[in-house]
Amino acid sequence: MTILIASATTEDLPHIHRLAHSIWNQHYLGIITQTQIDYMLEKDYNLDHLRNTLASGTQFLIVTDNTKPIGFAGFRLIKAGQVHLDKLYLSLSHQRLGLGQWMLNHIEAQAMTLSAELVTLNVNKHNQKAIKAYHRAGYHHLQSVLEAIGAGFYVDDYIYGKVIDKANIKQLLPTFEINVTQT
Repeated sequence: MTILIASATTEDLPHIHRLAHSIWNQHYLGIITQTQIDYMLEKDYNLDHLRNTLASGTQFLIVTDNTKPIGFAGFRLIKAGQVHLDKLYLSLSHQRLGLGQWMLNHIEAQAMTLSAELVTLNVNKHNQKAIKAYHRAGYHHLQSVLEAIGAGFYVDDYIYGKVIDKANIKQLLPTFEINVTQT
């Protein structure tokens, strides 16, 4: 298994679209309704929206296993010193291998190149698997939000944050025993 992480381009957006549909339908059912999953996928992961998001400054990463897309992330500088992680998803078959932590580490290192000292993210209050992963990665609860997103749906999230430790930058990008490499 050779895992690569790279900056995504417009050519990668169809892969992100397909991954989002697959991962969301497997992971979020039981956390939110299928109707809300469908609504949010159509709203946030249609190709036009992904192109506009990329063009407006969100940096996407694509993660591949032997060239097969298995995950993605999206983050952006929202103000001086702060990067917000909007998306971080990994196929279920590649979870629990340390790859999510590796992706977070990569994003934190990228945030430092943008002179950010804080990385924030939203996580659904009922997404216990992700909450535990973010806690293990050193993220802490900052606030709670309940926000209307349209069509009668709401996001009921925690906002988590992590102050980036610049002294440990070299530790952010480990080499995995499963031949994880980085581009």
